[in-house]
Amino acid sequence: LPVFVGGSIAVDSITEERERGTLELLRAAPLSATDVVDGKALAAAGLAPVQAALWVGLLELNGTSVANLPHLLVLVGALSAVVVTLAAALALLTTERRVAQLSYSMGTLVLFGGTTLHEDGPVGLAARLALDSVGPGATVVVAGYAVAAVAGYLGLRRVVARVGLD
Repeated sequence: LPVFVGGSIAVDSITEERERGTLELLRAAPLSATDVVDGKALAAAGLAPVQAALWVGLLELNGTSVANLPHLLVLVGALSAVVVTLAAALALLTTERRVAQLSYSMGTLVLFGGTTLHEDGPVGLAARLALDSVGPGATVVVAGYAVAAVAGYLGLRRVVARVGLD
């Protein structure tokens, strides 16, 4: 859930800046539009792993052990980065906040629903990691999500350049 909240924050933050014209004001600072979008995306994507770590801490305090914490945090961070970069790109390509938020919400519902249909999807992987019931290939799958996150970030930078904000 925190992964999808980060994406929603990114959509709102970027579309609001564009609708109100305040993105131009931010550019008065010695920052490029790419820097501004990077900062917004990083802040939104960083929420999910922090929340996940805090939740795991609460579970541990309540006597519930969670296995593979480093893998889980990398997985959550990577998924958050993927979702946030997609959301930010959508916000940049869609000038109206309502349209962007509705498109993002519908897209994440379909994405989330689709991944739960397969046991090897990110939700199932997170559950198996937490329960320590994964095979040796789990590290490779988590690394694959991290690669997807980097690709998403690079794609977002291309969208910023395409939209012509810089």
